[in-house]
Amino acid sequence: METTQVNKEELLQFIAKAHRNTYAAPKEVRRLHRCEQPILAGHKDYDFKEGDWEYHDSYAGQDWAPGREVVFLKGKPVWAMTYQGKHNESYPSEFFQNQAFSFLRNALRNISDEMPFRGPESFKEGDLIRVDIHYTVPPSGRKIDPSQPVEQTADVSGTEIPGSLTENYEITDVLPSGLTPVTSSMSTGYYHETKGCVDYPNQVIDQRVSFVVNNDYYVDAACGDNTLTYYARVVTPGTYEAESVYIRSSRDPEISNHSPETTVKITE
Repeated sequence: METTQVNKEELLQFIAKAHRNTYAAPKEVRRLHRCEQPILAGHKDYDFKEGDWEYHDSYAGQDWAPGREVVFLKGKPVWAMTYQGKHNESYPSEFFQNQAFSFLRNALRNISDEMPFRGPESFKEGDLIRVDIHYTVPPSGRKIDPSQPVEQTADVSGTEIPGSLTENYEITDVLPSGLTPVTSSMSTGYYHETKGCVDYPNQVIDQRVSFVVNNDYYVDAACGDNTLTYYARVVTPGTYEAESVYIRSSRDPEISNHSPETTVKITE
């Protein structure tokens, strides 16, 4: 059986180039690669080709539905990623048309060639800032080892997630006083059900934001490689002491740990 050898560096370079020419590109560039007939009804599809490489992206715009990217080499699939999200219905359509879409497109264009996935690790423009929490969940019954903090929040890491792990974990972050959470109307003060990649916290109490993640779903969806992404609004730039990020098992609170406190700098 013939196998297709993949050069990782070439793959990453092609993914980055494909992203900059499709969903994150200016309209006049984006339309060159728009598919007239999407694979699924109601989706937007883009196709980008260069040499033996081909990239296909399919997503559903503002509706809650999974998106999918696939890279082919000589006609054979060699890489794929899925992602999910939707618009926050508590915001008017004018907000998305006049602010959010341009901000997100600029963020998506500002990707790293070494990690060219759905946008950068963090991005700030105007009074919106993107915040990522990175974490790794251990096998059931093992403690979580804290690691070094990252730029905006802190990093809580342990061993890799086994595919059979299905229990839920709660991730809690306390924003420094210079930021305020951007929340769904359902988020404030109580929990609501969600799965996988979430743009809004399950619960917001003052500066504390909490997320509940179903790890079996999260692994299957491959959403951001153990990264929760949410947005905060800059209130006052400056240097702040950031509290620890906590991660704990919903099944057994004893399986828990937290990152060290750190200092973050919020700029204009």
